[in-house]
Amino acid sequence: MAQGSELYYLEGKKYFDLMEFDLALSSFERALELLELANNPDEMRRAELYNRIALCHYYRFDATRAYDYMQRSLEIKERLLDPQSETLKIAQENLVEIKREMHKGQKYPPHSSGFFWNFWS
Repeated sequence: MAQGSELYYLEGKKYFDLMEFDLALSSFERALELLELANNPDEMRRAELYNRIALCHYYRFDATRAYDYMQRSLEIKERLLDPQSETLKIAQENLVEIKREMHKGQKYPPHSSGFFWNFWS
């Protein structure tokens, strides 16, 4: 990963852990922009950034955007990972959960359930 992209990624992780989702989102989006400028961007890192951006949107109560980014992440993972991969299974479950939340019209994400916190194993 490009060095600048890595710095923004790490910054985003710090903000995410502090539950500062607006700041985390901004950092992850900047990391993605810089990754896109690389001659040969790391596809798994792109998938991880899409996943992180999805999580930020989810915890900012925007399930529609969360679904879009989670789907992008899953598409990359399905191309690159073994179908039996735990990471792939978690990504598939997360996408289903977001869709379920969208259909329920639930306003708040289930912070207490631990949903999404174990997203990149």
